[in-house]
Amino acid sequence: MVSDMVNVRGGYPTRNWQSGVFDQIDDVNGQALSDKVLVRGVSCFACPIACGRGSEIRDGKFKGRKGEGPEYESANTLGALCGVSDLNVVTMANYLCNEYGLDTISTGSTIAFAMECFEKGILAHEETRGLRLDFGDADIVVDLVKKIALREGVGNLLAEGTRLMAQKLGRGTEHFAMNVKGLELPGYDPRAAKICGLGYVTANRGGDHITGFIEAPAFIDTPILLVPESQIEDPFTPKPEEAKILVDLENALTVFDCIGACKFMALLLQAPDYLELINAALGWDMDESGFRLSGERVYNLMRAFCVREGVDRAADMLPGRLTKDPLPEGPAEGMVMDESLLEKLKDAYYGYRGWDLETGKPTPEKLKELALEDLIHDMWAS
Repeated sequence: MVSDMVNVRGGYPTRNWQSGVFDQIDDVNGQALSDKVLVRGVSCFACPIACGRGSEIRDGKFKGRKGEGPEYESANTLGALCGVSDLNVVTMANYLCNEYGLDTISTGSTIAFAMECFEKGILAHEETRGLRLDFGDADIVVDLVKKIALREGVGNLLAEGTRLMAQKLGRGTEHFAMNVKGLELPGYDPRAAKICGLGYVTANRGGDHITGFIEAPAFIDTPILLVPESQIEDPFTPKPEEAKILVDLENALTVFDCIGACKFMALLLQAPDYLELINAALGWDMDESGFRLSGERVYNLMRAFCVREGVDRAADMLPGRLTKDPLPEGPAEGMVMDESLLEKLKDAYYGYRGWDLETGKPTPEKLKELALEDLIHDMWAS
């Protein structure tokens, strides 16, 4: 069970990342989901994994409601992150996110951020229209999902997400607005698995875990067959050379994005297996180096887009809570994602990528190597 493994490592974000251990994990883990709400696995066509959760709430005020989920991330962000352990409520909030078209990570994280702002007196009763936004209040989580979707009352502020909320509220809230480049973070605390922090800051989409899938080898001791050397030796003390694992995973999994493949299959199949499928479908004769080069080229093209929009090395940074606030308990007690360590990992990562160490831009030499010469002038003209 992923939630149990992450929690036992001390990296299960709780109460807006104020802790990495959730004492009520047994109420919201995979076993609880199977026992309380799971009806059947749901799969895409011909999939052997069936990772989707067809579920139904069987008791309580939401009895009879059916849908899909919650997945790991949804259970964390709508549950422990908000201090909530009622799986029926988490499941209902997840259903509402599905119905309204809201991302469960961003929604749950924004609610948790608002709860901490309320706890600290930064969000006052007049701003919340008299609502109490208390950690552990299950009913308010469901209510806030609706208010966010409809931009009703305080939901109009929460609908902006944590970065813009922090900009509007001020008073040091950016320190615990848990996002990278505006995208709220998933349920793996890099204070307990440092390489995850590097993955968050280098992902082109912002604080994203699935671009490099680095949390699998970091937290779960699961080598990804697509990159067999992806085992992380010590998640508490990463080596700069382990940045190469992240680069290789990002390149390979970017190909998955291009062909519409499921990244869970990276745990089961190797690159030659995918080459056989791609070549058979398209009539190509691509080898493994071409497979990885394709991913590298696309990844650099996306980085070039980000650079054009103002992203540089300084933007590849974690929120202050992760770099300055030690975890208060658990196996990772006292740990932070030290900024100096993060900078060393970024140096190593940029080096493996062929990016400029000072700016984080792909160098002209790398762009030429990847047949992206047309980007050089605009990116390096100034």
